[in-house]
This record gives sequence, structure tokens and C-alpha cells, in this order.
Amino acid sequence: MKRVPPALRRSLLRCLLVLGAAAAVSIGLARFAATAAADHATESARRDGLLPRRAPVGAASALAGRALYLELVDRGAISAGNPPDWPERLARLEDRYQLADVRYELGPERADALLPGTAAHDFMAAPMSLRLGLRHEQQLLDFLDGLVASGPGVARIKACSVARAAASEEPPGVRLVATCVIDWVSLRRKA
Repeated sequence: MKRVPPALRRSLLRCLLVLGAAAAVSIGLARFAATAAADHATESARRDGLLPRRAPVGAASALAGRALYLELVDRGAISAGNPPDWPERLARLEDRYQLADVRYELGPERADALLPGTAAHDFMAAPMSLRLGLRHEQQLLDFLDGLVASGPGVARIKACSVARAAASEEPPGVRLVATCVIDWVSLRRKA
């Protein structure tokens, strides 16, 4: 077995030390960036009144709160009071899931009785009644998944029922009629 010359051994050690230092710096920068983003999200949540100002929070709770806040912002659940464009949204879903008939009625937004608000926000709920003409049950599940994914805020599906369609009253191809009651829950800043 040949021995590695001392000069080559020193060069290899220097290379390993430089690579190790570069890896440590990269990991440190990544952790710093993640911590800065999390701190920014926490401060935004505190500023918006979604997290208490000085409450002691465990690390796991703080991360869960940050993640929830970011998810609510992304979904549009933190509302400025602008109503979504329901006719366009429902027409797209009707086309995507090939439904024969979609009718809806949206009630006025009101303070949600099931969820207490925060110091700076109120939970608001807008009730929606849906009536869907279906060829099969899977269309209802697909439509609701698409509606929940594309809707503002968080959907609370309160009730759904499916019944056979009366042939004389429905468009051709409709075998079932589904009726659903949904609450769209969002946060609105207190005035």
C-alpha cells in the first residue's frame, strides 16, 4: 500500500476544511433566512391582532400560529370586505365539472356565532345555498372540492342532501339534485 505524499495530504485536508466551512455558512444562511421569514410572519400576525402581543408561546405553538396566519392570507380568509365574484367563479366550476344546472343564493355576511373574534378582527360568515343538477354523486364531491379550493376564506359545509331528480322539472341528463348549505368564514378587521 502506497503512502500519500505529505503535500497532497495537506492539500486534501485544506480542501475538506474549505468545503466544510462553506457548508456550515450555507446552513447558517438558510437558517437565518427561515428565522427572518418566520419572525416577519409573526410580527404581521401580531400587527393584525391574530396573535397576542406578549403571551408566552411554545415553539411548536408559535410555528403553528405562523403557518395558520400565512395560510389564511394565501386563501384570502383575511378579508378587506370585498365580496368575491360568485357568478364567474361558479360558472367556471360548472363548466369544469360538466354540471347541467347550478343555482345559488348568497346571504348577507354576519358575525359568526360559533367563532369568537380577536381584539382586532371578527370572524364573519356568509351563508350560501346551492342547488346542483347532477348525473352522478361524484360530481357533487368534485364540485365541492373545487369550490372550497377556489373560494375566499374557509368553507364550513353545514349540510348537503342528494335526491332523485323529477324528470319533467330538470334539464336533460340530470338524474340527481343536490342541495347544500355552506358558510364562508373570513376574518374582517374591526373598524
